[in-house]
Amino acid sequence: MKLIRYKKSQKIDIEKIIRLFFSVFKITISKKYLTETYFGEGGVCYIASLDKKIIGFVGFVKKKSNINNNSLILSRHSSCIHKKYRRKKIYTNLCTFAYGKLKIQYRKCFIISWPNQVNLKVPKNTLFKNEIILSKYYQIDNYKKIDYEKLDIKKLNIFKKINILRNKEKYSLSIIDKNTNYYKKRYLNKKINYYSIKLFYKDNQFEFIFNKKKYQNYSSLYLFEYIGSKKLYKIALKILYNYMNYKKIPFSFWLNTKKNDLYLFFKYNNASFNNEIFFVKASFFQKKKKNFLNNIKKSIFVMGDTDVYKNIN
Repeated sequence: MKLIRYKKSQKIDIEKIIRLFFSVFKITISKKYLTETYFGEGGVCYIASLDKKIIGFVGFVKKKSNINNNSLILSRHSSCIHKKYRRKKIYTNLCTFAYGKLKIQYRKCFIISWPNQVNLKVPKNTLFKNEIILSKYYQIDNYKKIDYEKLDIKKLNIFKKINILRNKEKYSLSIIDKNTNYYKKRYLNKKINYYSIKLFYKDNQFEFIFNKKKYQNYSSLYLFEYIGSKKLYKIALKILYNYMNYKKIPFSFWLNTKKNDLYLFFKYNNASFNNEIFFVKASFFQKKKKNFLNNIKKSIFVMGDTDVYKNIN
Protein backbone atom coordinates (compact mmCIF):
# COMPACT_ATOMS: atom_id res chain seq x y z
CA MET A 1 0.00 0.00 0.00
CA LYS A 2 1.20 3.51 -0.78
CA LEU A 3 2.14 5.87 2.03
CA ILE A 4 -0.84 7.01 4.09
CA ARG A 5 -0.55 10.48 5.57
CA TYR A 6 -2.13 11.56 8.85
CA LYS A 7 -2.70 15.21 9.68
CA LYS A 8 -4.93 17.75 11.37
CA SER A 9 -7.71 18.67 8.97
CA GLN A 10 -8.35 22.14 7.57
CA LYS A 11 -11.38 23.79 5.99
CA ILE A 12 -9.99 23.10 2.54
CA ASP A 13 -10.66 19.38 3.22
CA ILE A 14 -14.40 19.76 3.82
CA GLU A 15 -15.62 18.68 0.37
CA LYS A 16 -13.47 15.53 0.51
CA ILE A 17 -14.76 14.75 4.01
CA ILE A 18 -18.34 15.07 2.73
CA ARG A 19 -17.56 12.56 -0.03
CA LEU A 20 -16.01 10.17 2.51
CA PHE A 21 -19.12 10.33 4.73
CA PHE A 22 -21.40 9.63 1.80
CA SER A 23 -19.33 6.62 0.71
CA VAL A 24 -19.42 5.18 4.25
CA PHE A 25 -22.89 6.11 5.54
CA LYS A 26 -24.82 7.03 2.36
CA ILE A 27 -25.63 10.30 4.11
CA THR A 28 -24.71 13.76 2.85
CA ILE A 29 -23.22 15.47 5.87
CA SER A 30 -23.67 19.21 5.55
CA LYS A 31 -20.85 21.67 5.09
CA LYS A 32 -22.49 23.84 7.75
CA TYR A 33 -22.46 21.02 10.30
CA LEU A 34 -18.81 20.18 9.67
CA THR A 35 -17.77 23.83 9.82
CA GLU A 36 -19.60 24.57 13.07
CA THR A 37 -18.63 21.33 14.78
CA TYR A 38 -14.99 20.80 13.87
CA PHE A 39 -13.57 23.98 12.35
CA GLY A 40 -14.58 26.53 14.95
CA GLU A 41 -13.36 27.08 18.50
CA GLY A 42 -15.35 24.11 19.79
CA GLY A 43 -13.78 21.27 17.83
CA VAL A 44 -10.83 19.70 16.04
CA CYS A 45 -10.50 16.84 13.55
CA TYR A 46 -7.89 14.65 11.90
CA ILE A 47 -7.76 12.79 8.59
CA ALA A 48 -5.96 9.95 6.89
CA SER A 49 -5.24 10.55 3.20
CA LEU A 50 -3.93 8.47 0.32
CA ASP A 51 -3.12 9.94 -3.10
CA LYS A 52 -4.89 13.20 -2.14
CA LYS A 53 -8.04 11.24 -1.27
CA ILE A 54 -9.33 11.30 2.31
CA ILE A 55 -9.92 7.72 3.49
CA GLY A 56 -10.29 8.27 7.25
CA PHE A 57 -11.73 10.84 9.63
CA VAL A 58 -12.01 11.34 13.38
CA GLY A 59 -13.40 14.44 15.11
CA PHE A 60 -13.35 15.77 18.66
CA VAL A 61 -15.68 18.29 20.30
CA LYS A 62 -14.33 20.30 23.25
CA LYS A 63 -16.52 20.46 26.35
CA LYS A 64 -16.02 21.80 29.86
CA SER A 65 -15.77 19.16 32.54
CA ASN A 66 -18.15 19.03 35.49
CA ILE A 67 -15.46 17.25 37.53
CA ASN A 68 -13.22 20.25 38.11
CA ASN A 69 -12.39 23.58 36.50
CA ASN A 70 -8.99 22.49 35.24
CA SER A 71 -10.00 19.52 33.10
CA LEU A 72 -11.34 19.61 29.57
CA ILE A 73 -13.34 16.85 27.88
CA LEU A 74 -12.69 15.96 24.26
CA SER A 75 -15.74 14.10 23.03
CA ARG A 76 -14.84 11.87 20.07
CA HIS A 77 -17.34 11.92 17.20
CA SER A 78 -17.92 10.93 13.58
CA SER A 79 -15.14 8.36 13.20
CA CYS A 80 -15.12 6.58 9.84
CA ILE A 81 -12.81 4.76 7.45
CA HIS A 82 -13.49 4.15 3.76
CA LYS A 83 -14.77 0.59 3.34
CA LYS A 84 -12.00 -0.27 0.89
CA TYR A 85 -9.30 0.48 3.48
CA ARG A 86 -10.66 -1.20 6.61
CA ARG A 87 -8.84 -3.91 8.60
CA LYS A 88 -5.50 -2.35 7.74
CA LYS A 89 -4.99 -0.61 11.12
CA ILE A 90 -5.67 2.77 9.52
CA TYR A 91 -8.29 3.65 12.15
CA THR A 92 -5.94 2.65 14.99
CA ASN A 93 -3.09 4.67 13.47
CA LEU A 94 -5.33 7.70 12.85
CA CYS A 95 -6.55 7.70 16.47
CA THR A 96 -3.00 7.24 17.77
CA PHE A 97 -1.84 10.18 15.66
CA ALA A 98 -4.73 12.34 16.87
CA TYR A 99 -4.23 11.41 20.52
CA GLY A 100 -0.53 12.27 20.27
CA LYS A 101 -1.34 15.76 19.01
CA LEU A 102 -4.12 16.28 21.56
CA LYS A 103 -1.90 15.20 24.44
CA ILE A 104 0.56 17.95 23.58
CA GLN A 105 -2.07 20.66 23.10
CA TYR A 106 -4.48 19.68 25.92
CA ARG A 107 -2.39 18.06 28.63
CA LYS A 108 -5.13 17.95 31.27
CA CYS A 109 -7.92 16.78 29.00
CA PHE A 110 -9.51 13.37 28.85
CA ILE A 111 -11.41 11.77 25.98
CA ILE A 112 -14.87 10.22 26.04
CA SER A 113 -16.02 8.06 23.16
CA TRP A 114 -18.88 5.78 22.18
CA PRO A 115 -17.23 2.63 20.85
CA ASN A 116 -19.17 -0.24 19.38
CA GLN A 117 -18.23 -3.88 19.87
CA VAL A 118 -15.67 -3.76 17.04
CA ASN A 119 -14.19 -0.54 18.37
CA LEU A 120 -13.56 -2.11 21.75
CA LYS A 121 -11.15 -4.56 20.15
CA VAL A 122 -8.79 -1.77 19.11
CA PRO A 123 -5.59 -2.39 21.14
CA LYS A 124 -5.04 -0.30 24.26
CA ASN A 125 -3.24 2.92 23.36
CA THR A 126 0.00 3.45 25.27
CA LEU A 127 -0.61 7.22 25.39
CA PHE A 128 -3.35 6.70 27.97
CA LYS A 129 -2.68 6.14 31.67
CA ASN A 130 -6.25 4.97 32.29
CA GLU A 131 -8.97 3.67 29.98
CA ILE A 132 -12.27 2.66 31.54
CA ILE A 133 -15.80 1.88 30.42
CA LEU A 134 -18.01 4.40 32.19
CA SER A 135 -21.41 3.06 31.23
CA LYS A 136 -23.32 0.69 28.96
CA TYR A 137 -26.64 1.76 27.47
CA TYR A 138 -29.54 0.22 25.62
CA GLN A 139 -31.50 2.25 23.14
CA ILE A 140 -35.11 1.57 24.06
CA ASP A 141 -38.44 2.90 22.85
CA ASN A 142 -42.17 2.67 23.39
CA TYR A 143 -43.19 1.59 19.87
CA LYS A 144 -44.46 -1.78 21.10
CA LYS A 145 -46.67 -0.03 23.62
CA ILE A 146 -48.33 2.17 20.97
CA ASP A 147 -48.49 -0.45 18.19
CA TYR A 148 -46.01 1.40 15.97
CA GLU A 149 -48.41 4.24 15.32
CA LYS A 150 -46.88 6.88 13.06
CA LEU A 151 -45.94 10.13 14.69
CA ASP A 152 -48.62 12.68 13.91
CA ILE A 153 -46.91 16.04 13.47
CA LYS A 154 -49.95 17.74 14.98
CA LYS A 155 -49.22 16.01 18.25
CA LEU A 156 -46.06 18.03 18.52
CA ASN A 157 -48.25 21.01 19.33
CA ILE A 158 -48.08 19.87 22.94
CA PHE A 159 -44.34 20.58 22.78
CA LYS A 160 -43.42 24.20 23.25
CA LYS A 161 -40.57 26.18 21.80
CA ILE A 162 -37.56 25.50 23.97
CA ASN A 163 -37.50 27.80 26.97
CA ILE A 164 -34.62 26.71 29.15
CA LEU A 165 -35.24 26.87 32.88
CA ARG A 166 -33.55 29.89 34.41
CA ASN A 167 -30.74 29.94 36.96
CA LYS A 168 -29.99 26.24 36.74
CA GLU A 169 -27.34 24.78 38.95
CA LYS A 170 -24.57 22.67 37.45
CA TYR A 171 -26.14 19.27 37.82
CA SER A 172 -23.71 16.52 38.75
CA LEU A 173 -25.90 14.22 36.66
CA SER A 174 -23.44 14.57 33.79
CA ILE A 175 -19.68 14.46 33.44
CA ILE A 176 -20.13 17.46 31.11
CA ASP A 177 -20.62 20.93 32.56
CA LYS A 178 -24.20 21.60 31.46
CA ASN A 179 -25.13 25.07 32.58
CA THR A 180 -27.62 27.46 30.99
CA ASN A 181 -25.10 28.64 28.38
CA TYR A 182 -24.47 25.04 27.32
CA TYR A 183 -28.16 24.46 26.53
CA LYS A 184 -28.58 27.79 24.77
CA LYS A 185 -25.54 27.20 22.57
CA ARG A 186 -26.57 23.68 21.60
CA TYR A 187 -30.33 24.03 21.25
CA LEU A 188 -31.38 27.66 20.90
CA ASN A 189 -28.93 28.99 18.32
CA LYS A 190 -29.61 26.29 15.73
CA LYS A 191 -31.97 26.20 12.79
CA ILE A 192 -32.57 22.52 13.52
CA ASN A 193 -35.93 21.93 15.19
CA TYR A 194 -35.69 20.77 18.79
CA TYR A 195 -38.71 20.19 20.96
CA SER A 196 -39.14 20.72 24.66
CA ILE A 197 -41.70 19.53 27.17
CA LYS A 198 -42.07 20.41 30.84
CA LEU A 199 -43.58 17.93 33.28
CA PHE A 200 -44.24 18.16 37.01
CA TYR A 201 -43.92 15.99 40.08
CA LYS A 202 -45.41 17.45 43.26
CA ASP A 203 -43.75 20.88 43.52
CA ASN A 204 -40.90 20.01 41.17
CA GLN A 205 -40.57 20.87 37.50
CA PHE A 206 -38.31 19.17 34.97
CA GLU A 207 -37.74 19.58 31.27
CA PHE A 208 -36.86 17.22 28.41
CA ILE A 209 -35.37 18.19 25.04
CA PHE A 210 -35.99 16.09 21.93
CA ASN A 211 -34.87 15.88 18.34
CA LYS A 212 -37.22 14.45 15.71
CA LYS A 213 -35.77 11.93 13.27
CA LYS A 214 -37.04 9.27 10.91
CA TYR A 215 -36.31 5.64 11.67
CA GLN A 216 -37.31 3.29 8.84
CA ASN A 217 -40.86 4.49 8.02
CA TYR A 218 -41.53 6.13 11.35
CA SER A 219 -40.80 9.54 12.78
CA SER A 220 -39.74 9.40 16.39
CA LEU A 221 -38.66 11.81 19.09
CA TYR A 222 -35.19 11.13 20.44
CA LEU A 223 -34.61 12.16 24.04
CA PHE A 224 -31.52 14.40 23.96
CA GLU A 225 -31.48 16.02 27.39
CA TYR A 226 -32.98 15.85 30.85
CA ILE A 227 -32.96 19.10 32.84
CA GLY A 228 -33.90 18.81 36.45
CA SER A 229 -32.99 17.40 39.83
CA LYS A 230 -30.65 14.43 39.85
CA LYS A 231 -32.71 12.87 42.64
CA LEU A 232 -35.84 12.96 40.47
CA TYR A 233 -34.28 11.58 37.27
CA LYS A 234 -35.78 8.09 37.60
CA ILE A 235 -39.20 9.43 38.57
CA ALA A 236 -39.12 11.97 35.74
CA LEU A 237 -38.29 9.30 33.15
CA LYS A 238 -41.16 7.10 34.36
CA ILE A 239 -43.59 10.03 34.18
CA LEU A 240 -42.38 10.89 30.68
CA TYR A 241 -42.76 7.29 29.48
CA ASN A 242 -46.33 7.05 30.76
CA TYR A 243 -47.18 10.46 29.31
CA MET A 244 -45.84 9.60 25.84
CA ASN A 245 -47.73 6.31 25.84
CA TYR A 246 -50.94 8.06 26.82
CA LYS A 247 -50.49 10.57 23.97
CA LYS A 248 -49.38 7.77 21.58
CA ILE A 249 -46.13 9.52 20.75
CA PRO A 250 -43.19 7.28 19.74
CA PHE A 251 -39.88 8.17 21.33
CA SER A 252 -36.49 6.63 22.01
CA PHE A 253 -33.97 7.12 24.78
CA TRP A 254 -30.90 5.65 26.46
CA LEU A 255 -31.17 3.42 29.50
CA ASN A 256 -28.29 2.05 31.54
CA THR A 257 -28.01 -1.73 31.21
CA LYS A 258 -27.87 -2.21 34.98
CA LYS A 259 -30.78 -4.31 36.23
CA ASN A 260 -32.21 -1.73 38.61
CA ASP A 261 -35.76 -0.61 39.40
CA LEU A 262 -35.86 1.71 36.37
CA TYR A 263 -34.84 -1.13 34.05
CA LEU A 264 -37.55 -3.37 35.58
CA PHE A 265 -40.15 -0.62 35.19
CA PHE A 266 -39.59 -0.40 31.43
CA LYS A 267 -39.47 -4.17 31.07
CA TYR A 268 -42.79 -4.49 32.88
CA ASN A 269 -44.31 -1.70 30.76
CA ASN A 270 -43.45 -3.34 27.41
CA ALA A 271 -40.60 -1.06 26.36
CA SER A 272 -38.70 -2.38 23.35
CA PHE A 273 -34.99 -2.95 24.09
CA ASN A 274 -32.67 -2.51 21.14
CA ASN A 275 -30.08 -5.29 20.97
CA GLU A 276 -27.23 -2.86 20.30
CA ILE A 277 -25.38 -1.65 23.39
CA PHE A 278 -23.61 1.71 23.47
CA PHE A 279 -20.40 1.78 25.49
CA VAL A 280 -19.18 5.09 26.88
CA LYS A 281 -15.41 4.97 27.36
CA ALA A 282 -13.12 7.48 29.09
CA SER A 283 -9.42 7.69 28.24
CA PHE A 284 -7.01 9.71 30.38
CA PHE A 285 -3.59 11.07 29.44
CA GLN A 286 -2.75 11.54 33.13
CA LYS A 287 -2.99 8.90 35.84
CA LYS A 288 -6.19 9.20 37.85
CA LYS A 289 -6.91 7.92 41.35
CA LYS A 290 -9.41 5.15 41.87
CA ASN A 291 -11.86 7.36 43.80
CA PHE A 292 -11.86 9.90 40.94
CA LEU A 293 -12.63 7.16 38.40
CA ASN A 294 -15.39 5.74 40.61
CA ASN A 295 -17.01 9.17 40.91
CA ILE A 296 -17.24 9.77 37.16
CA LYS A 297 -18.66 6.27 36.67
CA LYS A 298 -21.80 7.58 38.40
CA SER A 299 -22.44 10.06 35.58
CA ILE A 300 -25.43 9.63 33.29
CA PHE A 301 -25.11 10.05 29.53
CA VAL A 302 -27.93 10.90 27.13
CA MET A 303 -28.39 10.87 23.36
CA GLY A 304 -27.49 14.55 23.10
CA ASP A 305 -23.94 13.77 24.26
CA THR A 306 -23.05 11.97 21.03
CA ASP A 307 -23.64 12.75 17.35
CA VAL A 308 -25.23 9.38 16.49
CA TYR A 309 -28.75 10.84 16.70
CA LYS A 310 -28.13 14.36 15.42
CA ASN A 311 -29.36 15.68 12.10
CA ILE A 312 -26.10 16.20 10.24
CA ASN A 313 -27.45 16.73 6.74
